[in-house]
Amino acid sequence: MRPLIISHAACAGHAPENTLAGVRTALKLGAHAIEVDVQASADRVP
Repeated sequence: MRPLIISHAACAGHAPENTLAGVRTALKLGAHAIEVDVQASADRVP
């Protein structure tokens, strides 16, 4: 059975944490799942 690769903070170390760029990078690097921390923006939109 192959291991499941889960990216933490959407590929921290390769792209800014918890960003769309990080999610895209994690997917390009082969992540099967991605964990992110959802935060509200300055206008309080999650």
